[in-house]
Amino acid sequence: MTVAMVVGIVILIVLIWLALKVVGFVAKLALYVAMALVAYWLFAQAFGLPFPNLHEYIPATAGMH
Repeated sequence: MTVAMVVGIVILIVLIWLALKVVGFVAKLALYVAMALVAYWLFAQAFGLPFPNLHEYIPATAGMH
């Protein structure tokens, strides 16, 4: 195994590790956004905030055939 191969393998491992870190950050960020949306949807009326009307976005016949 030459030095160039070892350097290439190390660079590949570092790039894969960095890609996994980015994917983990994006997944964590998406989870926090989802939790905030669910909390707003559950507690908006209790705090007098405008409550999202899901029927405006999802028709009553959605998913029915």
